[in-house]
Amino acid sequence: VSNTSETTEWSVHLRAMFKAAVLLSQQYNITIDGQFIEWQSVETNGNVIDVLSKACQALSISNSVGIPVISYSVTDPDLSDRNVYTNFYRIAPSDNLAALAIIRLFIRFNWTSFVLIYQNDEFGSRGAKIINEVFNNNNLTVECLIIFEIVTFRIRGDLRTHLMNSATRIVILWVQTNYIALILRDALESDALSSLFTWILNLIVSLNTFDKKYHAKLIGLFAIEPVTENTDNVGINTTLLKQAYHIWQQYESESFPGQTKVNYYALFAI
Repeated sequence: VSNTSETTEWSVHLRAMFKAAVLLSQQYNITIDGQFIEWQSVETNGNVIDVLSKACQALSISNSVGIPVISYSVTDPDLSDRNVYTNFYRIAPSDNLAALAIIRLFIRFNWTSFVLIYQNDEFGSRGAKIINEVFNNNNLTVECLIIFEIVTFRIRGDLRTHLMNSATRIVILWVQTNYIALILRDALESDALSSLFTWILNLIVSLNTFDKKYHAKLIGLFAIEPVTENTDNVGINTTLLKQAYHIWQQYESESFPGQTKVNYYALFAI
């Protein structure tokens, strides 16, 4: 499922690598019950309900006729329920794993509480729910919830007031990629970064997004992002990876960023 109103590097790379992996499986004659793996792309209009409708329709058909459905980008942990979604598979890790990774960071530095900033839609609400559950199970406290309005592109209320009135100086930011820079700019203007607060982002944002005069104030940012096995020296099939890159360049050369700049999420397709 792709969103035509919010195309990002993240979504472009995931879609392109997923298609390359499917085409590569056909070249290697990989089949399921004698049938080649195929794909179907669906474009949505940017409305969250529309996105969910398309996804639910695909899952409903999958459960009815037993056709496996593989998603390259969905991270909703509810879809991991094998009793409900018997034929659903995902490539990218679920949001639960991201929350557990943040837990390990808290344990490592003996942090006990935090402020959570999330966007006011299904993505943000689901993330807030997951973080609340996982952190409560580990006796960690959500000190304050701050909402980012995706209609006005603004924090609800005054960001600095919210943060300065909180007893904690740890901030978790759970928003989509295209909102991260907006919120961090607000924090920079409010002087809510640098040595005052430690921010944990659910996705990586490039420093090139910000004016160089602000780079020193961006010290103290953590970003939680899944990585493939080769990053931990476990190894990845480089032959298949190079072939997938070649296929990508053949059918969509304009989106190929170069081998060293492919988003980590996209590598899960291989």
